Amino acid sequence: MRLRTKDFTLLIIMTLLWMTGSSQDYRLKGDKAWDQGEIKTAVNAYGYIKDLEKDGKYLMKRGIGNFKLNYLKKAIRDFTQARKAGIKDPELYNYMAQVKQHLLEFEEASFFYKEYIKAIGENDPKAYRALIELKNSL
Repeated sequence: MRLRTKDFTLLIIMTLLWMTGSSQDYRLKGDKAWDQGEIKTAVNAYGYIKDLEKDGKYLMKRGIGNFKLNYLKKAIRDFTQARKAGIKDPELYNYMAQVKQHLLEFEEASFFYKEYIKAIGENDPKAYRALIELKNSL
């Protein structure tokens, strides 16, 4: 049985549609698990998203999940990739600072706390907590 060009093209299109749909399914599955507090399930689902390395939002979310699960090196990897993918959310600095502080890398934690405070402004209510953590990491 020989595949005609038309059949082969249809097969490729259907495969691509299935792959796109499945990535969306993993996003939805991960978000549902996240909302229910099932962080490990969410992190695992996000790992199956096609082209995750280009999806800063889900990289950051997976990084937060890895941080909460105490997978600190994985969290650093995800936060770094999220930044490369274009995420400019100041919370990225906050989480990176917390990870570095947990790893006892106080100089780097201080750097990220300073960047976070600079990004949100010293008058932001969240800055007070970051200032306390900054002093703890000095």
